[in-house]
Amino acid sequence: MFSCCKCVKSFEKSGDLWNHLKIHNINTKTRTKLVCHVQECFKTFYHGYSYKRHLQYHDSIAQNVSDEDSHGNAVSDDESVSDQSEVLPNEKPNEEISANIKHSVSEYVAKLKSSSLPSSTVQSIICDTRELLRNVNEAVLQVSAPVIEDIAHDIKPSDDKIDSLQSVLHMVKDPFDYFSLSTVHKQNQYAHECKVLIKPEEIVLGKAYRECLNVRTGRTEQKQVDETFQYVPIGDSLKVLLEQPGYMSVISQEKDCAGEKEVLQTYRDGSYYRTFEGKQNCLDIELLLYNDDFETANPLGSKKGKHKLLGVYLTVASLPKKYQAKLENVLLVALAKSSLVSKYGVNAVLQRISDDLEVLFTEGLHIDSPDGFNGTIRLRLLQAVGDNLALNTILGFAGSFSANYYCRFCKALKAICRKQDKANDSAESVLTGMQMGWESPELSDDFMISDVESVPFDLSQASTIAVDEDSCSSVVNDLNSSSDTPPLKRQKAVRYDVGEILKKTMEGRKTLEEVTRMKVCAPHNTRVVCNLCTEHLVNLHGLRPGPDMKGAMASSIIAEFPFLKDPAGNGDEEWYFKSSKCPAGGRIENRLKYLRRITAEKDKKQVGVGSPEDIASSSSSEDLASPQMNYDLADMKVITEWLKSHNTPQKDVVAKMQLTSAYRKDFVHSTLPGSSRKKPCVAEVLDEFPHLLSPGMIEQDYEMLFSGRGKHLYTKWPVVSACILEYANRVSPGWKARFNVQHRKDTDFSQDERMNLAFCLLSHLFPGKKSTKGGRASIQEALDNFIDFQKEGTNVEAYKSSHGRNQPFILALGGHFCNPAQTFVVLEHHVLEQKSLVAAVDLCYKIFQIFDLQYPCQARAMWVVMDTIAFDVKPGAQESGAVRAFRAYYHFNQK
Repeated sequence: MFSCCKCVKSFEKSGDLWNHLKIHNINTKTRTKLVCHVQECFKTFYHGYSYKRHLQYHDSIAQNVSDEDSHGNAVSDDESVSDQSEVLPNEKPNEEISANIKHSVSEYVAKLKSSSLPSSTVQSIICDTRELLRNVNEAVLQVSAPVIEDIAHDIKPSDDKIDSLQSVLHMVKDPFDYFSLSTVHKQNQYAHECKVLIKPEEIVLGKAYRECLNVRTGRTEQKQVDETFQYVPIGDSLKVLLEQPGYMSVISQEKDCAGEKEVLQTYRDGSYYRTFEGKQNCLDIELLLYNDDFETANPLGSKKGKHKLLGVYLTVASLPKKYQAKLENVLLVALAKSSLVSKYGVNAVLQRISDDLEVLFTEGLHIDSPDGFNGTIRLRLLQAVGDNLALNTILGFAGSFSANYYCRFCKALKAICRKQDKANDSAESVLTGMQMGWESPELSDDFMISDVESVPFDLSQASTIAVDEDSCSSVVNDLNSSSDTPPLKRQKAVRYDVGEILKKTMEGRKTLEEVTRMKVCAPHNTRVVCNLCTEHLVNLHGLRPGPDMKGAMASSIIAEFPFLKDPAGNGDEEWYFKSSKCPAGGRIENRLKYLRRITAEKDKKQVGVGSPEDIASSSSSEDLASPQMNYDLADMKVITEWLKSHNTPQKDVVAKMQLTSAYRKDFVHSTLPGSSRKKPCVAEVLDEFPHLLSPGMIEQDYEMLFSGRGKHLYTKWPVVSACILEYANRVSPGWKARFNVQHRKDTDFSQDERMNLAFCLLSHLFPGKKSTKGGRASIQEALDNFIDFQKEGTNVEAYKSSHGRNQPFILALGGHFCNPAQTFVVLEHHVLEQKSLVAAVDLCYKIFQIFDLQYPCQARAMWVVMDTIAFDVKPGAQESGAVRAFRAYYHFNQK
């Protein structure tokens, strides 16, 4: 009897049971848990077709088939839990038959995978095909079994022939499972063994913090992860493609046919292509590179762009046209999230492609084709093609297609082009105007640029790419040689080269490097860019340049740093804007107003020589600024350059950082010989000494400069924290309600909780000033500038790019004031995770000392408490009365 595993209803035949299971929505494609209840079998299956085959196995036993034969004919499924009853024959089938069937099955799977069908659909088709083959095989066996028995009884074939027949029948019953091609993993493994599957490489672009759930604690934490894109090596992909039968013979025939007729059929028939000289005994093959953005999900709504990807593809241009457009001849090169491309720039993705193209052109690629070709070919990029948005991205232009000059033949405006149907022959060529716009800043306003968005990717760096400024890609050059070659679509030209302006000074070079690397313009870098660009304007046009000049400079700054573009308006209003309803403004305009004011003040008074007292004080300060060094300056610079480019071995890095400690102190304080009087900012120090943010380096420098104080906070804070809680109970008994611990007694807190609470109480006891000019800061303002408590799940990457408070400071995520879940130290958009709040405060304090930074006015009193009590620093003359009162209380109770 056959019993239903869902409703325990009994049937005499397996077919009746299977028809009944359809009531429960179970068929051959169903994926659910099914248990066999026939004769207490209790075998478990997770696929409908596996369960059906097992029922037929029991049905064959009921028809008086021998246990051994039925056991050998039972179907095993690779995805069932316990169906392993099938006995394979000892003899292998005919090798030729096996090879032919294996080739057919693998080719069938490969064609399905190379189609545009989703992976799940491909696997569903394979499962249906397996079921079809099983049914056909079963029907054939059922009909032919009696005939075979009669023939075997009359002829009596040998055992070898019977075994061979059984092996072939077993193989064709489920060839996908027989040749290990039934699952996606087995298919990929087989393709990799046959060297037809090129696994992509994961290229790291940078690091970011992501939210993840800690299973042990149940809290959402921030973990540092790599931001990557997928890259398929071009050389491996082309080698697999070109070594397929027929490819090299077709390419050779196409090459031989070029130039035979007086008709322009392909790019090889043009005169410009013929100027390239090929390498002797080496076949040149041209490539087309194409890139495009596409959306994998709903392109509308609030989530649009979240799943947008940038795809880079490659096509062999040397193939005939009828083969180039086929999907199997279009190779995927790279896939990257569009958000990461916007964050790190398209250069980060294209750089690896450019490097590989350089290698393929210089070293070549060895091809061993079954067509008889065995040699090295040279691959070079013919064109980088794409739609307007894709090409604008590569060339550094904005994605907007509202350019005022878009005619390829003349300088007619958009409004004029709508009315006239012919090119303006008297107008100057757009190409000439564009070249003048790049070279001369004195060009008329017609060629001022506001559409450049980023630095274009210099594809001409690779020798595979030839950049010719005087030739046109259009075949008009060959059809009508007497006419001027029309330029490409008009794009506005950059008025000023901001990069070259910044490179004229050392401070500008550091700013350019830092802003380009960090993709953000800090306030001090903003001042440098504004001052140098405004100075350049003043040198060219005086203190009152025209609005077009100021607007061109603002647009050029956005062109140099596209990540500074504001999504609202033109994007450059931060630097300069002009409105009919209000006066002109922006950083450039404000700087020009300041220069005009101080110039007018200087003109009103006589400039004389300084007094002897001023000269004496100046000379004395010069003497103080040049202390005697106990190290070789040249050696320190050599070691510093080594540290910039080496991360290993770790032992050498630590030793060299320790050796350069004194030199680093003089660099930070700007007391090196020949250094400017202005102290370097944090970003400049980190550029010179990038290993300072490595674990343990800040602590090592602090111990070298302040010997014996490195562990003071860990040893003293347990005692100091207890004193702070006692002092708070005396002077402000209501402090517990502010930190939501009013229901707990002092004895209920653990040692760690008391120490953490003491840090928070500092803001309650010693609030600072709102600014240097005065005004009392609130308790919350003081706490936020000391320890910023944020809720659990806060995105650290978004947080560090949006906050505007002074750095460094401590960031605490989740948990409570007594016990935060995660603690970080934020410094110059770098987030340093620490094990505890005490460790974070200790590191933050040492950063203030190593970088010689001033305490923020809102939290200055709290850091002064750390100075004088925890780290034994001599008190200063200007201290608040609250700090003095607590220090007196602390020392009195320690006696």
